[in-house]
Amino acid sequence: MKELFIILFGGVVYGAIEIAFRGHTHISMILLGGMCLSACGIISDLLHQKLPLPLIMVASAVAITVLEFIAGCIINLWLGLAVWDYSNMPGNILGQVSPAFTAAWFFLALPAIYLYDIILHCKFSRPMKKYFFLRSGNKS
Repeated sequence: MKELFIILFGGVVYGAIEIAFRGHTHISMILLGGMCLSACGIISDLLHQKLPLPLIMVASAVAITVLEFIAGCIINLWLGLAVWDYSNMPGNILGQVSPAFTAAWFFLALPAIYLYDIILHCKFSRPMKKYFFLRSGNKS
């Protein structure tokens, strides 16, 4: 129930962001955006006591890129829906992902991680997590 709520909420937020910046979105982006929010949150749940926040953001950006690649292969290459095409971007892989967007996902991971925490805190009464930026979470 919790993850379904996160996926739906994240999908609506991502769809709204896409509409604001591109003027349109595709229904598949709502599902993908929600899955990406969920992935960022799950990664932060697993790593927030072990790694500094910037490394959690790197892991989240990689996860989003992998999800984007899988979705792109299905949506764009297999189904031929042409929702996005990064073929003109340097370093792209099959036109579905590019290093420039992976960098963008790194920066968007920060608000996604905090949004996930805020949703779980407000809707499901979970305490907010504490993150660290430079040092290890273990004081050994």
